[in-house]
Amino acid sequence: MAIYYGRGPGMPYVSLPVKRLVRFTPSEAPAIAAQFRGISRRASELVARLRVINSRLEADWDGRARVRFLAGFVEQPPQGENVSAWLHGEAARIEMMEVERWETVYEAQWVEEQGVAE
Repeated sequence: MAIYYGRGPGMPYVSLPVKRLVRFTPSEAPAIAAQFRGISRRASELVARLRVINSRLEADWDGRARVRFLAGFVEQPPQGENVSAWLHGEAARIEMMEVERWETVYEAQWVEEQGVAE
């Protein structure tokens, strides 16, 4: 649909719909990223506490029970560090996220006098 206006001598314009791509970061992205960073910090704190617990047990505990416990425990802190790093990376990705949306806007286009209908 075209909207005709400005038809005076020598100034025929028509308003035509034009699609325009708009990129933006959602307003919620920084808050969500901050939540991810908070969870990442908490995971890092828990990993540090697990390491302290482990070092105390190594000093005070002996025998087969210690060996069995440590066999299952050894992988836990690195897994926690991996989760923390993943959360931190996702926070950065969320914060940089862009959404694309197409908008229709009307722009004035000059047309030859013969092209404008009365």
